[in-house]
Amino acid sequence: MSSAEAAPGAGWSLRRRLLIRLLIVVSLLWAANALLVLVSARSTTIEDLDDNLRRAATLLLGFADHEYAESASLKGIAESEGLQRGEFLYQIWSDGGQLLLRSAEAPETLLGDAGPGYSDIDHGGERWRLYDVWNADHTLHLLFAEPQHQRRSILMELTLSLLLPMLLALPALGLLLWGALDRGLQPAREAADSLAQRADDDFDSIPLHRFPDELRALVRAFNALLHRLARALRNERQFAEDVAHELRTPLAAIRLQAQLIERAPDAAAAQHALGRLLSGVDRTTRLVDQLLTLARLDPEREADQDQQTFSLARIVDETVGEFESTLRQRSQQIVLAVSTGPVHSSPHAVYVVLRNLLDNALRHSPAGGIVHLSAQHLDAELSLAVSDQGPGIPATQRGQVLERFVRLDSGGSGSGLGLFIVRRIAEALGGRIDIDEVLPTGARVTVRWPLRPGGD
Repeated sequence: MSSAEAAPGAGWSLRRRLLIRLLIVVSLLWAANALLVLVSARSTTIEDLDDNLRRAATLLLGFADHEYAESASLKGIAESEGLQRGEFLYQIWSDGGQLLLRSAEAPETLLGDAGPGYSDIDHGGERWRLYDVWNADHTLHLLFAEPQHQRRSILMELTLSLLLPMLLALPALGLLLWGALDRGLQPAREAADSLAQRADDDFDSIPLHRFPDELRALVRAFNALLHRLARALRNERQFAEDVAHELRTPLAAIRLQAQLIERAPDAAAAQHALGRLLSGVDRTTRLVDQLLTLARLDPEREADQDQQTFSLARIVDETVGEFESTLRQRSQQIVLAVSTGPVHSSPHAVYVVLRNLLDNALRHSPAGGIVHLSAQHLDAELSLAVSDQGPGIPATQRGQVLERFVRLDSGGSGSGLGLFIVRRIAEALGGRIDIDEVLPTGARVTVRWPLRPGGD
């Protein structure tokens, strides 16, 4: 990792990074293509030069063959001014090994002994390309050579003529790629500008049609984040409103009882006011606890993230254990019917549902009453049911008690949030909540939701 990448807050340009990588790939392809073109062009040029050398040698040998056939000498060719001034070497030998003709710079010994065809020789501190050939009746032997520096010059000119346009085209290609990337990233810049101009409470999704396929996954994730932020903000505002609304009355009642204690004419009146004060504190504590539960409740988290395999009996035992003090004080008891074996669901959801159902049932049951709790998992469904011995819930009001802050007993100690919290959890997990009548008196609340794959 580079220091620039490791430094906190250090930025980097996607456009620059893409451009550099594209230029590296293009440059490698360009280099490979240029190499292939050069190798092919040089090979073709060398073949053409060899062919020219062969034709020149064949032409000279033809003249020599004609001259030698007529005069048995090569005096006419030797006096040719063009041959004397040429930048090449040549020798013409008879079949008997006699040197009949040579250029001014050619030695009197054989230029090469590699045999007929092409070969490379050294002469006068320079490299030469030699062509060795005999005439048709095998009476004349020609060795014809040209300097390699001429070939190198031609090949260098060829290389420059091929590479120079490619080298000039590479910067132009870089500018074109830069412009293409800049235009391709324009939707992202426009979206960023649009987001920068949004109001603080604007959580509308960014339209996907403005983005290429490669960026749509990122935009979808960002839209999901906006959705979660909007939901969190709504929950926060609702929680603040709920707290302000629900705590106003119990706090006023606590203040009133404190004033009554302060003004009590005797100890009995003060003790009575103190008892009502403690009752108000308990009710306020329970209300705050349920408000905090509601504020922390995230239905999507319960449905998708908090899934694991756990023991249903263990969760039931831990939840019932929280009510031991209440059971002793009111001489109440809880009768359990719990399935054994592990289940795969949200243990937090099971705990919150059971705690609220038990709290509701124990508060509405009389002292010495019995509350029945059933926790079963059958046919890939989890069923949690709690029944009490209270006054029951009229059929016409069973839908109302599942709403926020709805209490049938206006003077009771409930907050009107317990069954609402249970309903939200059940719905988040794809389940339902039912309220039935228990004879001779009481109500049964049953919550069911499907179990996730992974449990037994």
